[in-house]
Amino acid sequence: NIYVMIRHDVEKSREMVMRFSDLLSHQLYDSGKKQVPVEQEVRCLTNYIELEKIRQGDAVDIHEDLLEKSQLEVAPLLFLPIVENAFKHGLAAGMDVYRLEVSLKEESQGIYFRCSNEYQQGKSGKKGGIGLENVRKRLELLYPNQHQFRIQDDGRRFTVEIHLDKLTTAPQLENDTEHEQKLQVITSKK
Repeated sequence: NIYVMIRHDVEKSREMVMRFSDLLSHQLYDSGKKQVPVEQEVRCLTNYIELEKIRQGDAVDIHEDLLEKSQLEVAPLLFLPIVENAFKHGLAAGMDVYRLEVSLKEESQGIYFRCSNEYQQGKSGKKGGIGLENVRKRLELLYPNQHQFRIQDDGRRFTVEIHLDKLTTAPQLENDTEHEQKLQVITSKK
């Protein structure tokens, strides 16, 4: 997608490369950490969602409600597999347009995450993947007695909800401008 985009829209290509670079950096350097600021996870989700919007275009009607500021910390890459699955199964359903909703909100000392996607039964791609099961196991290991994990499937809409309780606070993240400048330095060195 980025390769094709370079020929058609250089500015959008640059944005895609920056978002992809930020996403990879998060996966490479932060995935081994026990906790990361929730704001960092939101930035990861936003980058992924923006890349998918470009890739899928009008095939997806996405509604996002992601918090902007938080002092809480969470395990890295906890929510991304759920959002990836939603895009994958929505697109695989072969619908002209499918709706996808993603929200992440702060509650009193906790986080509420919800991801929901439309699909057509029997057309949503391969079943039995390990993504949701891995998320369930990670939640059990990392947040014993501090989480709720719910899956709802009515045959047309698949919804995953996670409630995390009693989270710790994180140090303040650098502002987005500083973060983008650091990313530009990193990508220009490669």
